[in-house]
Amino acid sequence: MPEIQNTILDEWEGLRGPTKTFNLLRWNPVQVQIIVELDDFANFDSLSLHVAKSYFADFSNLSGFLEISRKLYSLLSPCYGDLSTWEMHRRVKSSSVESWPGTDLVRKGLPGIYWANFFGPEYVGMFGRNQLFSAPCFKVEELPVGGALLILTESPLDFERGPSVFEHRRDAVRRHLGIDAFYGDDSKPATRFPNFRFWKERQALVEESLRRWKSQRGSRR
Repeated sequence: MPEIQNTILDEWEGLRGPTKTFNLLRWNPVQVQIIVELDDFANFDSLSLHVAKSYFADFSNLSGFLEISRKLYSLLSPCYGDLSTWEMHRRVKSSSVESWPGTDLVRKGLPGIYWANFFGPEYVGMFGRNQLFSAPCFKVEELPVGGALLILTESPLDFERGPSVFEHRRDAVRRHLGIDAFYGDDSKPATRFPNFRFWKERQALVEESLRRWKSQRGSRR
């Protein structure tokens, strides 16, 4: 509805400061949550879209969600993204502590292979186009600006139907692409990283934001 869109845009434009977070939540007819985070102190901004898993029992809904995700990729041109369920995220061990893996592409590498995996041109270049498009998965699609979409199985619900088969398939894809690009279950970081687009510009923004923050702190004393 136009009035809702205008309200959201007004709220977004009213946000101030180096860190902006927008959290939208809808409960009916299906639970949907959208989180947008713009952080001038971080290496990347992020967009998260959460949808109730039951929504994908209808295959037409799954196709529609994939199409929305493709359009978001075309709009945002990210370096990486994934479509997954919480259950697909393996716990990682650090000493005797287990935790859910986060996404730290710069220091740790790729967190894993999930149901659908969006790779920007930097990752396509790192893996090699022929290697990526020959991965042992359901299919790999071309995306704009040299990106690729790797879909592991026909449906994200395949994880629940046969978790061992799903795990075997994604381990095979990781081996095919190179284990050294992923951080492991023991939380050891990757040893192979791409050359990220816009990296110099982003680092300049981070440094400028830190300089302003330190200056503001100093002026308050």
